[in-house]
Amino acid sequence: MHANPAVESLLAESAIELRKAQGDAFQIRTAVAEYLRRAYASELAPADVRDLLGIVPDCVLDRAGLPLSDEDVAVEAYSVLDDNELRLFIGD
Repeated sequence: MHANPAVESLLAESAIELRKAQGDAFQIRTAVAEYLRRAYASELAPADVRDLLGIVPDCVLDRAGLPLSDEDVAVEAYSVLDDNELRLFIGD
């Protein structure tokens, strides 16, 4: 569990959405886009957004328990979507 209740809620809800999307690449991309939208709206730093999605222990991808093929879809979606999200929230 994360010490910050708002971040914990983001992680838990995002993991649930990814778990529901299992096996559906479009829905996985949609869940990652929603995670990014909520994470940046919460004013998390870009490095924290990345780490909480799939790097730190108990991250969203770990919690979702997706097969590796679905995790690959999520990571690919993150790399494409995150560039666009950063432009929206930070600017070019």
